[in-house]
Amino acid sequence: MDRLSLSAIKNIVDFSPLDIAPSTSLVSKVCLEPSQRSLFSAIHLVRKDPNHPVPGQRLLESFRAKSADVPGILEQYVEAVAITDDDGWLLQDNDLHTALDRIVDKGRVKYLAMTGARDWVQVPVGTKASIAAICGLESLKTLYLCNSPLRIIEWCGPNLLNLELRGRVALGVDDTAFTARERPQNERLAPHTLRIDRTMQNENAIKHIVTLCANGNMDLSALQDIDIDASGSSPEWCVAIHALLELCPNLKTIAFSPLYQNRVDTEHEGLIQLTSFPKLQNLIVSYSRRFTRPESTDAIAWINNRINTARSVAAPLKTVHLFIQHKLQYRGANFQAPQQEWRVFNDLLSDQLRFPSLKSVRIDIKTPGPGSLNYDAELQDAQRLRDAILPFLSGLQNRGQGFFEVNIDDKTQQSCPPSHWEAELALRTH
Repeated sequence: MDRLSLSAIKNIVDFSPLDIAPSTSLVSKVCLEPSQRSLFSAIHLVRKDPNHPVPGQRLLESFRAKSADVPGILEQYVEAVAITDDDGWLLQDNDLHTALDRIVDKGRVKYLAMTGARDWVQVPVGTKASIAAICGLESLKTLYLCNSPLRIIEWCGPNLLNLELRGRVALGVDDTAFTARERPQNERLAPHTLRIDRTMQNENAIKHIVTLCANGNMDLSALQDIDIDASGSSPEWCVAIHALLELCPNLKTIAFSPLYQNRVDTEHEGLIQLTSFPKLQNLIVSYSRRFTRPESTDAIAWINNRINTARSVAAPLKTVHLFIQHKLQYRGANFQAPQQEWRVFNDLLSDQLRFPSLKSVRIDIKTPGPGSLNYDAELQDAQRLRDAILPFLSGLQNRGQGFFEVNIDDKTQQSCPPSHWEAELALRTH
């Protein structure tokens, strides 16, 4: 083992299952550092059993045990922290702030995820201060909030590039913790990527972000990619989203799941004017094709309406990607694809004068996984949809190999690629 290069040993440890990393560290002294780095690069603080010790206590014990040999040896490896409070342990954990402070001292955290901070007011003051300190690190690039106070974003500095908001992001929480960090003059939160999930059904939270921009504490002019799921949202929520989009003139990617409920395609809910985004290169639209009653219709008319708001000449669009969630819930519904609307879709995107930079048009017809009770029927319906629309897309098909494709699969939609830390943290518990 001593004859192997450090890079080879690191690769062995990195590709080994996570649960054998502690044993790997015992193989040879040269394996110790790569194993510790692998174990502690991403830590997920969660308590799966109320009878177990609180996560902060366990983490601090690990740090102290190794610090007896080399102070701060484990803390220096931490680059991602996820805090998941499913049972209220965050209120009881009096050691967490000490453990987090040791991580903050090393200043290497790139990713922070907060999930389920239920009663934020009762969270220990020291813990809040430690979380604020992580948010203020220059190294922090990504913040994920789910069922946690939205105002946590106010602790972040201008180096934060990616922001994701899900669930009930509490807005009514207003205590002195949020004024603990004094923001330097002219320092603004300026993310490049923003994800807003449909579970965040709070138009006041969107309005708060708009207010932060108006007050000079946040700047969305640098935002390049936005992923918004408006399906199932209220019209008021969609109006708030439109106000937010007006602050994002330099977007290059819009991934959008519209509020579409078999209404007239020109209604205001979910409308986006593409002329507002002169640098837009990628348009990704995901919608559910749910036939819930005989008069149900297809949302392709809505999409055509939006594409038609692009510049009439030399629009910079490079890719158009449709995710169609196909679910035939009403067997007697009018299944026929709207021929005229798919012809319009074809003619719009085949116009090379209007879209000279267009390189790819892709349609993914999504089906439930093989474990679904109606998988066979859903798959057949998806195949019928593909066969029904292809005859009306000849202009796109004639643009050459690799330009146009229609797929049927059950893979999860990936509008904007997620942080690799999400997969890492799913495997780790401390």
